[in-house]
Amino acid sequence: AVLLILSTSCNLNKEIDISLPGYESQYAVECYLEPGKDLNLLLTRSSAYFDPYATEVEDFLEEILVNDAEVRIIYGGEEYELTNGAFFDFENEKLFNYNNGFVLPDQTGQTIDLEITTADGDVLRAQTFIPEPLVLDSSIVEYNNDTLARSLVYFYDDLDVENYYRRLLHKNSLDSIPILDFAANDQFNDEDQIVFGSAFEFEPGDTIINTVMQITPEYYDFLQSLFGAIFSNGNPFAQPGRLLSNIESDVSEPEGIFTCFRTYRDSMIVN
Repeated sequence: AVLLILSTSCNLNKEIDISLPGYESQYAVECYLEPGKDLNLLLTRSSAYFDPYATEVEDFLEEILVNDAEVRIIYGGEEYELTNGAFFDFENEKLFNYNNGFVLPDQTGQTIDLEITTADGDVLRAQTFIPEPLVLDSSIVEYNNDTLARSLVYFYDDLDVENYYRRLLHKNSLDSIPILDFAANDQFNDEDQIVFGSAFEFEPGDTIINTVMQITPEYYDFLQSLFGAIFSNGNPFAQPGRLLSNIESDVSEPEGIFTCFRTYRDSMIVN
């Protein structure tokens, strides 16, 4: 009874003023290259976490998109200048504001350079390469005793090369939030085959969409930092996360990723 009286007599509500450090907006680059596809790039500016933003789509895009920049991708000694505009990747549901219709050749190991000159004279640079092809073994559905199914994807891994992967798993549509989305390397693997599975959560009639990507080390680091930042978002006890970027500049601290990857995607209906 005494403890109850003491606890109810205490005022546990206290306002605390926290002085947040100032935030300087930075350039943000997203460029995902893939053999057999044309060149797309998104150039925006970052903003502070608590900054207000426009609720209308057109106003919001006008606030964040960085236009009127000179964007060049250098491949095989040739420069390809990207045109400023509005370009949509409907398959991956992405918007880009720079594009060149040049289709990237399939040449494993070829380095690719990026150079962006912004309207204010800042020069952003990055480099990537075309990774090894992903060699699929098989993609199957396995059942448990309760007639629920899981997905298993088997593919080969070259033990002489340090490889990096991104694995996504969607149910019924790519428009849905992925059930699984993570990055992994092959350091845990001592055999020439890797399997990515799932929980027993699919029923007859469900469509399982497996995506496995062979990615670069820089994209792996970027994804790991991105997933960490998402995990810490809204958690008052988490360390604020900073994205690991391969975009460089002599005068600013740009964010984002310039990378190339290969994608294997397979859909199957649970019988």
